[in-house]
Amino acid sequence: MIARVRCGKCGETGKFDVGEEVTSVEQAQAKLDAVRITSCPFGHHVELSPIAYTVLGVEEGHALTDEEWLAQMQAERDLWTTDELAETEITIQSFAFGMPLATVRGQDFWLDMTTSPEGRRYYWSPRRAYERAIAESTPATGT
Repeated sequence: MIARVRCGKCGETGKFDVGEEVTSVEQAQAKLDAVRITSCPFGHHVELSPIAYTVLGVEEGHALTDEEWLAQMQAERDLWTTDELAETEITIQSFAFGMPLATVRGQDFWLDMTTSPEGRRYYWSPRRAYERAIAESTPATGT
């Protein structure tokens, strides 16, 4: 079962796979209350103490496989593994609030980090941010 939840810290919503044995909102809430989640996958913040989530509902389903997750992410974002990022012309300049400030061809843009369902680290940027940085670094041609 999938629990639709709201983060008690940032208010963002998302979904957690709570297992096939869970059949109600109450069971899902009890399961999430027992888990010490300190990193919010929806609002991209990390806390020192566990984050409280409010279960909004449950629905049939399962967690995405790495392949399904990767296809969904690549449809909307430029996405790199740590190894792939090291092979690009992108340079990480600094980190602010856990987000890397990157530079490509002299143009700055922000990356975000996420983890696939199987635990692999990825860096991503909305297509428009990366493409804007590339476009702004390319000299204009004209007549």
